[in-house]
Amino acid sequence: MRSVILVSLLSAGISMYGESPIILNNFYEALESAIPDSAVGIKIAKLTGDDTFSLYVTQLPPHSKISPHYHTKDIETYQIVTGNGIMHTAKIAADTTIAWQKPTRVKEGDVFTILPGMIHQLENDTDQPLILIFGCPITHLTTDRFLVSK
Repeated sequence: MRSVILVSLLSAGISMYGESPIILNNFYEALESAIPDSAVGIKIAKLTGDDTFSLYVTQLPPHSKISPHYHTKDIETYQIVTGNGIMHTAKIAADTTIAWQKPTRVKEGDVFTILPGMIHQLENDTDQPLILIFGCPITHLTTDRFLVSK
């Protein structure tokens, strides 16, 4: 019944989401107007979403890295669109020491999840740009991001 009503509304030119039933962004175009995030050393552009969960795009220039940091709540997902690099991860022990784990090579097409409390740092160790899309709540860029020293 609900789908019949929705089809009827759409065929009549009525959208439940305003003028267009979708929000359309191109991540290559979004990178051109990305905003610098000096805390982690990259430019970030929001693609879509809300405060609960959004998708963002960023580009790591050749031979650069994001500042190591962690979040206390919620996951963060990454998708490597182009390029290759190294993901550095660490855990914080009960005595607050940081235990860095063996780095993981990441490449174009890889998708992975960063869990709450996991220190992470993506590095582009190549001569080519690394573009990635990541998903997280807005708090990962504001109040729930804690930088650490490496």
